[in-house]
Amino acid sequence: GIFVYELKYPSGELKAVSGPIGKLLNPAFLVTNAFHNPQMLYYMSEKRESRIGCIQINFDPSATATNGLTFRELSPIVGGDAHLHMGRDGLLYGADYMKGKFEVFETNPVSGLVESRVCVFVNKEAGTLGVPERQEHSHAHCIMPHWKNPWSAYGVDLGTDK
Repeated sequence: GIFVYELKYPSGELKAVSGPIGKLLNPAFLVTNAFHNPQMLYYMSEKRESRIGCIQINFDPSATATNGLTFRELSPIVGGDAHLHMGRDGLLYGADYMKGKFEVFETNPVSGLVESRVCVFVNKEAGTLGVPERQEHSHAHCIMPHWKNPWSAYGVDLGTDK
């Protein structure tokens, strides 16, 4: 699950503020929409039918039951996403490990909803070097947008050697 902690600086003391948020199974990656709405915290769950979801951080001290957080589960993504990255343009980049694909989602800064915009499947051929049983097909592992060109991104594939 996702937990909320308070970090006291400079002592480094870490104090648990809340238990798990929502009913998330195996959340594997978190990213905020810092450029468009820093109150939106996107997560990806690591299970056979992954889900990209959003937690809205309300910063409402009176909402003690949820510690000011509103949980939303969003897009089901068939496969097993491994990585999320939020671009400066508000696009959410995802790497789907099991399906061997990279996907780009448009985000709504108000509702937090995501909609698939582009999906690119990596080369499905197996690699020829290393460990053949691990290289039966592509395993998209990480994606990041190009820092200058909004139409380009860098991707890492662990399943092939190409």
